[in-house]
Amino acid sequence: MIGPGPPPQLSRHRRRQRFWVEAAWRLAQGPILLAVTVVCMIVAAGLGRVMSPRLLNEGVTDSALAVGLIAGLLGASVAIVRAPVWLHRARLWSLRRSGRSATADAVWIDGEPTNWTVLEGYVVFVRWRDLAGEHLGDRCYRFWNGAPHDFISRFGRGQAVVVRYPAARPHRFIIDMPHAPTIVDAFI
Repeated sequence: MIGPGPPPQLSRHRRRQRFWVEAAWRLAQGPILLAVTVVCMIVAAGLGRVMSPRLLNEGVTDSALAVGLIAGLLGASVAIVRAPVWLHRARLWSLRRSGRSATADAVWIDGEPTNWTVLEGYVVFVRWRDLAGEHLGDRCYRFWNGAPHDFISRFGRGQAVVVRYPAARPHRFIIDMPHAPTIVDAFI
């Protein structure tokens, strides 16, 4: 256990890792948005032609394309925002079946201003021991308009949480809880 003293902090290397993975995710969002929007526009145009072939000359295709554009933009936006949650659930399901688990102690929770939006960020540090030795890890969480009460109470100093990780890579752990960490934590 960490005794009284300064709280753990993200190392410079860890911050650099987080920056580059976050930058790659931001760059990937553009093509995802474009691809989903184009597919929705094509499907909407096709449905417009099938559903009303005699009205083609009256601008039905243009209306269908507009509906497809709006549906694509909304669908892609939802997918981009929900991606960390879906990825967290998939990894948790996989690690519950074939990974290792350990009981970790919450060492520290640190509120961190994430960016200029309404997101509120937290860095959680946990420590656990397995056959390979002792591990200290961190995960970042972001919430719209503040963290839920159960999140804050779950990570009080010394609280026990379950971590799951691949057998050979304990640094790729996830904390077994319903709240998903940032997309960066799925890759580092």
